[in-house]
Amino acid sequence: MSGRARSATTSPWVSECEGQGVRCHLFVVGVPGTKRLLHLQEAVSRRPGMQMHVWSWLDVIRGEVDWTELRRHDRCFLRLESPGKDWAVEQAILQRGSGLDLEVGLESWTAEEVGSMTLRPGVILAQAQWWRGWCHVLWGIRRRLDEAPPTVFCTSPPEEVAILFHKHSCQMRLEAAAVPCPTASGIITGGYAEIRELMERREGGWKRLFLKPCHGSSASGVVALEVSPRHGIQARSTVEMRSATRGRGELFNSRRVKLYTDPVQVEQLCEAVSRHRAYAQQWVPKAGWQGLRMDLRVVVIAGRARHVVPRLSEAPMTNLQLGGRRGEAEELRAHMGEEAWQRLIMTAEAAAAAFATSLHVSLDIAPTSGFRRFLVLEANAFGDFLPDLLWEGRETYDWELDAMLAQVSTSGA
Repeated sequence: MSGRARSATTSPWVSECEGQGVRCHLFVVGVPGTKRLLHLQEAVSRRPGMQMHVWSWLDVIRGEVDWTELRRHDRCFLRLESPGKDWAVEQAILQRGSGLDLEVGLESWTAEEVGSMTLRPGVILAQAQWWRGWCHVLWGIRRRLDEAPPTVFCTSPPEEVAILFHKHSCQMRLEAAAVPCPTASGIITGGYAEIRELMERREGGWKRLFLKPCHGSSASGVVALEVSPRHGIQARSTVEMRSATRGRGELFNSRRVKLYTDPVQVEQLCEAVSRHRAYAQQWVPKAGWQGLRMDLRVVVIAGRARHVVPRLSEAPMTNLQLGGRRGEAEELRAHMGEEAWQRLIMTAEAAAAAFATSLHVSLDIAPTSGFRRFLVLEANAFGDFLPDLLWEGRETYDWELDAMLAQVSTSGA
């Protein structure tokens, strides 16, 4: 991506490291033993000037971490990693969210009920309550950072992570920064009737839309809805409805996109997803490439767009874990042309600048037909784990660690 146009916004993070022999400590809050942390440790081991310490999310939530360690080092970073892939952590976050105010009609569980649950792979549990608990944990980290010396840098500030885990609030921030996004509704409070009104209003009705839980990830709970005179209402989703709890159907994620054509089932599905706090986003036709639908994951590090991943699929959801195919960025660049590629890069960097104090932000971007426009679908706090994908010879974690070392070098910490 050399020689490309630069966006007008800048990042407080330094892109390149000129200092040598810098010594700093990296404290990582994550789930020990996961591929993310193992891959990060490998990247750290290639940098003699950096030492990594791991704190588990469970210990942070339970208050079993010695935060004074941050004061014992002259140069120090705190990195928040994904809390996923650990049922005990999910339980603890849900329990932190119990008893906190939620809108009427949203799914919720008491701390005792959560504590009695066992792991059921794929189940979608009270996402709005989970986000409340997540924010409670993040605010606790924010307080600890406020007490830390100025030589401690946080690569993903808790207040920005909280917004990045609230898709609707995230879109509002992007729109306020004049970043192009598909049109979105407000939070759905009227259930299926409100969704149908969006689709059927006489002027400006959305014949196709995505119903998105505000706090899901990896397409969890997303429903692609469309209505036509020939087929009526139909939905595509990886969500399956199973046996009832409290008289309501439970939602489970699968790796298969299922087509719902029964209007009663479509209504039940939308009602169930709306109980997790959801909004509607207009379904914009994406540019095709190699005979498939396509969108792009773009990782912006220290203000610069680095890794670009074309994601191709026959289904409306292009996520790689759902069977989407990864395309080659350089082939796509040649296909769309340099002018369009530069507009893609500038769109990604402008979107990341809305979260300027975060070292890295990952964007999901949809190109429209003919690559005339690039619309930001979502921004992600932890979408940077792309092992073995190189840009200018380095993986995402390599670029991020080098930006940390550059920050220490230029700050004189």
